[in-house]
Amino acid sequence: MLKGYIHELDEDPIAFSIDETRNIDICPPKNSLLVWQQETIRRDIISGELNDGRNIKFIGCVYNGRMFEAQGYVHSSENLSPDDLVDFSEIRFAGRAIDCLSGGVYEAFEHNFSEQTNSRMMTLRPRPWDELCCVFPSEICGQPCKIGINYSVMYNLRWGERQIGTSTSAFFITFPEKVRIEQIPSIYLAVYDFLAFISFRRNIVFDDISLWKQDEKGKTKKTAKVAIRSNKKEDMLYEDQMFLVTLSDLGEDLGRLFSSIARRRPDGIMDDLFIPEDKRDYAMVSPSKFLSCALSFEGEHGRSQPSKADTNESFDWAKRALADAITDSALALADTADTGIKDALIAGAANEFEKNLACYPTEGSGSIRKVKKYRDRMLDSLRNIDFTLEERFNNMLCQYHEIIDPYKRKLAVRMGLAEELPPNLGKVFADYRNEVGHGHPEALKPIHSYVFLIGRCLTYIMILRLAGVNDEHTAKVIQKIFQ
Repeated sequence: MLKGYIHELDEDPIAFSIDETRNIDICPPKNSLLVWQQETIRRDIISGELNDGRNIKFIGCVYNGRMFEAQGYVHSSENLSPDDLVDFSEIRFAGRAIDCLSGGVYEAFEHNFSEQTNSRMMTLRPRPWDELCCVFPSEICGQPCKIGINYSVMYNLRWGERQIGTSTSAFFITFPEKVRIEQIPSIYLAVYDFLAFISFRRNIVFDDISLWKQDEKGKTKKTAKVAIRSNKKEDMLYEDQMFLVTLSDLGEDLGRLFSSIARRRPDGIMDDLFIPEDKRDYAMVSPSKFLSCALSFEGEHGRSQPSKADTNESFDWAKRALADAITDSALALADTADTGIKDALIAGAANEFEKNLACYPTEGSGSIRKVKKYRDRMLDSLRNIDFTLEERFNNMLCQYHEIIDPYKRKLAVRMGLAEELPPNLGKVFADYRNEVGHGHPEALKPIHSYVFLIGRCLTYIMILRLAGVNDEHTAKVIQKIFQ
């Protein structure tokens, strides 16, 4: 338990305590029963001090005189020369998702079956650091960095404790220049998004987060610990490693993939609902999950694939010709060279529109503006016409057939659909998405579950390819995650 005082929120120090579940309790300096409400204070960072002299800073804070909440906190590791918690040069994350990504104990040790210490124990040696540690250039929060996995092997010689030779892996991010404490939330979310994508589950929990700096001798030293509050409940087992992506599956593409995933949230891409919440959710399908999958598929297709006008000359010509015809018709009718006349006519009904507009029952400017707003929506629909969802789905099946076909065949056999798959899976996907979107879907059938799982896999492939992951590594990742 951590105990200390906050000095920035009131005239008098506010005592606080943090229990093992990271709940924060405070003792307001005033009689809270007499102060029903004061102005709510919201701050990104609030400083405090622990009873043993260590510094602490709270992240994402809200205080109203009686209640104090924070999204997380960071505190110094030592009290003899406590870190001032201004900046750091490296941050490390530990947890089961990282153990699985690293390969865990199997990567940290050399297994020598021919050489034995005695007749009952084979020889296990920690691998040399140069062989073990992999570092990749990357980018996070607009800053260059290096990422990688580092391993620590702990030997406990105390009597009665059995965890001898425990290997702990940590995902580290090293910055060429020191980073301020205020950037911890953004870095945390980027690492969370990356591990959720790699593990294909959103219930990611970190066992330990720590900050590191270089001392005067150039040696990296742990200076602070970070705790972020989360309601996630992890269900990842170490046996799941054989079904999850590891360093060996991605190789040099790890850095590119991390920087690509880390950019999504700052760019406003919050589309992660196609990723299951946990292992149980992985095998569940519902109309709402189908709709989320379809929206994710369409969003990723729009970001990663060229538009129909870019790839189809006939479509591009027809679209431009129709737009030009509408403009020419409007200009001829209005007998003016001002191209702004497009904002005054509905496409395809220029003459009749002007006549009907003059006879509109309510001639107030507000009503006229509303009619013109509807006209503009119709023009926008023309400008934005592109691939249908059916076309997009079928195009991706064709484009990534070498990667997706093994999964399709395996899935069809498992679901008993191998002999009765329809030739147009894109139509099945689009039709059911429209039924759900319009609020009257039929009951889910095996074929709907089938195209849902295929659509989820295609979305994952598009994100990998957009990040620059090559075909070989993409195939390995898909084979691991989509069983």
